[in-house]
Amino acid sequence: SLVKSEKMCLDRKTIVAPALTDVKISVESSSKVKIDFKENTAWPIAPKLYVLFRDSLGVFSRTDSIISLISSVKFFNQNVKTLLEKHCYKVGFQDNCGSSSALSNTVCSINLNLSKNEDLSWTALSPFSNTLIDRFELFEVNENSGFESKVIDLTKDAKDFTPDFSSFQVEAKYRIKAINSNQQESYSNYVEIPIAADFFLPSSFSPDGNGFNDTFEVKGRMGRVKLFQMDIFNRWGGKVAVLKDKLQSWNGTSNGFAALAGIYYYKLKIVLSDDQKINQEGSFELLR
Repeated sequence: SLVKSEKMCLDRKTIVAPALTDVKISVESSSKVKIDFKENTAWPIAPKLYVLFRDSLGVFSRTDSIISLISSVKFFNQNVKTLLEKHCYKVGFQDNCGSSSALSNTVCSINLNLSKNEDLSWTALSPFSNTLIDRFELFEVNENSGFESKVIDLTKDAKDFTPDFSSFQVEAKYRIKAINSNQQESYSNYVEIPIAADFFLPSSFSPDGNGFNDTFEVKGRMGRVKLFQMDIFNRWGGKVAVLKDKLQSWNGTSNGFAALAGIYYYKLKIVLSDDQKINQEGSFELLR
């Protein structure tokens, strides 16, 4: 009679298993990327270990490994500085009989940055192992609500974009998303852009109650102002108003009476959030 032996592995260390073809990388935070992959080969022997290789000047070296899990979706988390540069990886596996696979195609995180010309630009290497990038979407974060919204759809060939900072007072924040033909998504790092204080004072105002130019006030981007004081003087040097909040304005009265038409003077003192001090003096005209 025939006796069935137990399954045994031969020495297969010289046999190369096929590469994984579904690998994706995405930025998770300023200090982390996530590499997702699926076991999608038809290799008959189960993987025992998945191995991550990281690029350093064109040379890929083993940097991490995880034991094979039952789930078909697996991932590595890597602590890296995503704000400074892109990070590129390949994934391979070792099976239960000692064979190693070929490495996957390279996947690279998207690095978003601000150029000297204040354009947003990003790296173009694909974060997907199985397809190229099909399109991009640019997102901005509302600095008050924290809500993230899409600014624009961009073609796969786009490499930069000129943002509009006019709606921001303190800090503009952007990131970009790459999408492939399989609707997989990969996000870049966030870029945070401090908005400089930019303000001006009108040369005149007319407090006549018509709803237009009725008050004298500082206008512009004042989000970074943390301390504010403006003293207003008449032509004889008498102080007629003191404003201690950047949102305050002068309505053209002094001690409850309408101030006379004519030239007035102001002294403005501002301290910004970075402790920069701004002192400014000037004149304006009150019209009646």
